[in-house]
Amino acid sequence: TLLYCHTVLEYVRSMEGGFYFYSGGLLGVEAYHALLDQYMDVVAKLFEDDAYLDSAAYGTDVEKMFAMYLALSPTQQYNFLCTLNVCYASLGIPYIAFDDLSDTENMFTCVFVQLVNEYYREKFTVADAFNEFVIAMEVYAKRFSIEGWLDEFKTGMDSVEAAYNAMSAADKATFDRYFGASFEKYKAIRERFNDPVVETDLGEWKDEFEELKSALLSVEVAYYLVEQGYGTYNMFFSAFERADSIAKNILANAPAEIVDAYYHELLYVMEGDVSDEEGTDMGGETVKVEWTFDFVVSSYRSQYITYQIDFNGNNIYDLYLEYEMAGLMNGCYDILWAFIYSDDDAATPDFNREKVLQALNTFSNLSVDAQTMFLLMEGENGYYYLALETFINQNFTEAAGEVALKLLTLEQNYILYAALQDAESLADLNEIYTELVEMYAALSGEDKASFADLEGIYALNIEKYEAITQ
Repeated sequence: TLLYCHTVLEYVRSMEGGFYFYSGGLLGVEAYHALLDQYMDVVAKLFEDDAYLDSAAYGTDVEKMFAMYLALSPTQQYNFLCTLNVCYASLGIPYIAFDDLSDTENMFTCVFVQLVNEYYREKFTVADAFNEFVIAMEVYAKRFSIEGWLDEFKTGMDSVEAAYNAMSAADKATFDRYFGASFEKYKAIRERFNDPVVETDLGEWKDEFEELKSALLSVEVAYYLVEQGYGTYNMFFSAFERADSIAKNILANAPAEIVDAYYHELLYVMEGDVSDEEGTDMGGETVKVEWTFDFVVSSYRSQYITYQIDFNGNNIYDLYLEYEMAGLMNGCYDILWAFIYSDDDAATPDFNREKVLQALNTFSNLSVDAQTMFLLMEGENGYYYLALETFINQNFTEAAGEVALKLLTLEQNYILYAALQDAESLADLNEIYTELVEMYAALSGEDKASFADLEGIYALNIEKYEAITQ
């Protein structure tokens, strides 16, 4: 079993084995990669050294491994178990991974669960509290895939408490040493859902949560458009990057009670009429969902990774990292979504000038390969340059705006020439360059001042052009 596990883990971590796919929304999460490395290290040592299982080092390593698992968010714990067994999420087999004492579940147990359960059960004369506790934690981790999860979780925690109270003094001391802090944490989580249900006062963080929800709604809209074949991946990526950046800010900087609310409180509430895949009303039935932000962000992160590892049949995950697309996409949220959410009248988008200029500058400073990849993510709609055209018409004098639009045309044709490397596209680029330089030279007074924020981008694109023509 260990040989098989070790071989499979090494294979899955390879490109050929599908590491990108099976890691799902955890790909790129440092805590996940550290846990997986620790798990693989334990398995490798068991395979390589017969004496390791009975050594003190083995105990230290397993304890470290399980502590890393417990440090993941509830949704991440569930996702981690999904990466170890493809049937766990898709078929619900096993129903509870840690319930390996059940005859129906035991045959589907993964090695990770075996290592943890067998190691800790040996620490107790009666291990009922441990057995019930790991099951209760798993129920909570996968709660949004279980109907009636709250009652099941509460009942599970009651069983843990009863088993704990029946323990001998020695077993209690052992349980407290290994799981005391986690036990108190999950008892507090159970109390959140007693009557009255805890409703945290978000205080000064309320606006941050509202912005997070707004960004996640944009993710949902973009997901629908991509799935309908519009190819607007950059809308999805920009919305997710904005949501992810807000979530990270909350987790890094908010007080503990606000972070707890992010992980455990059902703050993401949506209600609407049921419709079929074509959007047809199904008779007025209303559905209400209540989720944690931890669950929603993690869920969309899985789709975010999926779109990177299968972008029109290509895996662009590593390129996305190499080209530092996350920062650009986050910045482009203020361009794309202000434009998308505006009325039909092109003059109405409410752009944030500073953020748009910052994103425009970031894009211009990308390598041409990164720029090309970004534009390929737009599909056929080309919202980026359409939105910038609207922004320019709103924020610059007529003459300065004409120069700015010509500058964008130079940038687009430079990217095109870099891809085609043909005489026709070079001739077009030369003509645009000549017109741009003449128009820029004619700016003066108010028009020159209006163009000031684009001076750096102008100089950069002129430099790029001259580098390929000299």
